[in-house]
Amino acid sequence: MLDNTVYSSELLLSNIIQVILNLDDEVGKLVFDGLKASFAIDSKEYQYLANFDLIH
Repeated sequence: MLDNTVYSSELLLSNIIQVILNLDDEVGKLVFDGLKASFAIDSKEYQYLANFDLIH
């Protein structure tokens, strides 16, 4: 069961990015692109992920 702790989107996404960075480069790029595509372009989550485009 999950507790009632509220985490920011940025914190959760940064944890996901850390996992993605440990993947093979090709797989990581596919996963990252899929994650970014799951958010609307004008969302704060998409904008946050767009800051990491340079690492892939």
